[in-house]
Amino acid sequence: MFILLGDVMLESGLAIKMLDVMNKWLGRIPGRLALLTIGFCTIFSTMSGSQMATASMMGKTLTPEMEKRGYRKEMSLGPIMGGGALDMIIPPSNLAVLLAAIAGISVGKLLIGGFIPGLLLASLYAGYIIIRCKLDPTIAPPYEVESTPLSIKLKETGIYVFPVVAIIFLVMG
Repeated sequence: MFILLGDVMLESGLAIKMLDVMNKWLGRIPGRLALLTIGFCTIFSTMSGSQMATASMMGKTLTPEMEKRGYRKEMSLGPIMGGGALDMIIPPSNLAVLLAAIAGISVGKLLIGGFIPGLLLASLYAGYIIIRCKLDPTIAPPYEVESTPLSIKLKETGIYVFPVVAIIFLVMG
């Protein structure tokens, strides 16, 4: 379902609209599309439990946009692969459930034990992206994002971001 959702988002243009809205919120932070990738992967990891679904959805929707904006391969594909790996740690993780079943330990405790390390790892990924982009600006070229009033940002977030997040929560609920 998440692969289908990623394809629908890409073909309808909603993924690009969502990206543009979130891009406006981040402003001039270097490597902001890569940061968005880590953020989206973290959010989808908490909902899907499948590394392949998260990585394929992010790859399908974000890689073409990052390449179009001049990101080098390592900065467009690296965050997608790293973000997909977060799914192994952040609950609900299919692999954690399998490991707990094989090892004979509490599934709930193992899942809860992965939450903080998963968020910490996502934060470290984000920090690495910012530092790497400051040291080598050619890896994720800066591009201008026009200054947008808060009211327009909120309106566009409600129109383009909230419905997608609501759909994801409804599917998972």
